[in-house]
Order: sequence, then C-alpha cells, then structure tokens
Amino acid sequence: STNLDGNVCIFALYPSVDSINNVKHAIGVLIKNNYRVLVVLNRNKHSKLFEKELNDVECSLLVRENIGRDFGAYKTGFTYLERHKFLNDISQLLFINDSVIFPGNFNKLIKSTLDKDFDFGTAFLNYNYHLHAQSFFVWFSNQIICSNFFSDFWRSYRPLSHRKYAIKNGEVKLTSTMITNGFTPKPLLNATTLNHILKNRRFRKSWLQQAWGQYGIDFKQILVLKNEFHLLQFHRCLVETNPSHKLGLVATECLGFPLKKDLFKSGNATLGDITSCLARTGLDSKNLQCIELSLIPQGSNTTVTSLERIQRGYGLY
Repeated sequence: STNLDGNVCIFALYPSVDSINNVKHAIGVLIKNNYRVLVVLNRNKHSKLFEKELNDVECSLLVRENIGRDFGAYKTGFTYLERHKFLNDISQLLFINDSVIFPGNFNKLIKSTLDKDFDFGTAFLNYNYHLHAQSFFVWFSNQIICSNFFSDFWRSYRPLSHRKYAIKNGEVKLTSTMITNGFTPKPLLNATTLNHILKNRRFRKSWLQQAWGQYGIDFKQILVLKNEFHLLQFHRCLVETNPSHKLGLVATECLGFPLKKDLFKSGNATLGDITSCLARTGLDSKNLQCIELSLIPQGSNTTVTSLERIQRGYGLY
C-alpha cells in the first residue's frame, strides 16, 4: 500500500470479466493526474481475476464482502483512510464506481475536476427522487472529509444491498447532510457548460433528441442560440429528468463524463449510440468490444419484465 495523500480516489468495483480493461484505463488516467487510488473490491467469482490484473497497477487494494453496493464499498474505503489517519493529508477525495463506462477522453473530466475549487462537486446533479449528487462521480474537499459530520455520516451508514435504500440513505442523505452543514453540490454539467456544448456543436444532434423533444422545442433555433426561450426550456432537462440518461451521450463526448451502463437497459440509448459515442472519444477497440459484449446480455428495456424491474429496484435481480 502506498501513502494515500494529496488527491485520493476511492474506486468501488464489482468485478466482471468484460470491465477489467475499462477499469485499468480509468485508473491509468487517475494516476497520470497524480491521484492516489484506493480500489475497494466487492468480492464475487471474478474478484480473484481482478486482484491478479491489478497487481501491476499502482494502486492500493481492499477486498470486502459484496454487501451494500457502491456506498458499502465507499464506507469501507473511507473508514480505512480514517483509521490509518490519512485524512489530514488528503486535499481532495474523489468517489467513483464501475456502474459506468470510462471514455477515451476521461482525462478531460479529471482535469476539470482538478481545476474547480469546489468543496462538494459532482459530474451530475439529479433532482429526481429528491436532490442528490450522483454517486458514481463525486468529490469532497479536505475541509469536508475532516469534519465531524462527514465522519458521522459514514459511521452511521448501514450498508444494505437494496438499490432504493442505497439511493435514499446513501446518495440523497449524503447530499442533504452536506447542504445542512453549508455545502451545496456543484455539478460540472450545468447551464453554462450546456450552453458551451451547444455553441461548439461537436456531437451527433440525434443524441439530444430525447432530451429536447419532450418540450416541443425547435432544436435548430437552440443550435444557433437565437431563441432564448427555447434555450431556457432546454435547460429544464437539467432539473426535470435524470441528466446522466438524457444528456449522457453528449456529456461523454464533449466533457469526458463516464457513461452510465444502464443507458441501453433503460431504453435511453441504442447499443449503436453507445459504441459510436465511445469510439468518438478515442476509446480503443479492445475496450469497445468488451463493453459491447457486456451490454448485449443485459437486453434493452423492452426485454425486461415488470417483475424483473421491481426486483432490480430492490437489488434482488
């Protein structure tokens, strides 16, 4: 184990054969940007393979029982840092997990994260199901991680594997705890960055169709920024939808954001959209092939029965 100081990332993993290359790609980007990486591996039948693959990667590794999803792994990672008295020497603590695909231009997002002087930052801020910073990419300053309230949150958090429990008592409660103590979440995808994306227009316009179509907006007017009303209407996507779904493809290509793996399963993107987007970010063919193989067996939203949807919601499927 190396010294965990400066900028540190807790990386929560649930191993799968098809994701190891993408995980190593993400860790490589973090290391190049001078992050110390603490991998927390949720044990399953593939965890031994991951341990072997990560032997030649410059990271610290913890292996735990698979209880409590990503927030359970985050708690294990934070508790380790606290117990070994690393917190005072950490300037920024980043939490990420492998529920996403890390694009070829992931370096762009990491540099944006380092450039921002945020105490509490996130890639996406979700207003659905109560306000919360989406936990697959969220970071905190030294002031926060050394506070009593942050430590108390993790000490009291009880890891359970139900998805809705993890959202309500993990993402939502952590965000509300931050706000109660005077720290507002700062999303990297906001009205300003969205306007910048629209001005540059370096993306496939069809990737925004689901986002703008529901508002009956003249998309051509948005692209030339001549209709301020339509532009303001479009900003509603940030607060009335799950932005990591509706704006995910564009944020990945233009900003280097991780792409949610459930885009295909939820019906928010086709398999072709996902692979095309990732290819445009410069992700290598080996990664793309593995990602495609991992997504196909999951099926699209239309192949999932109502019972399976309920079971997935409670972490039972």
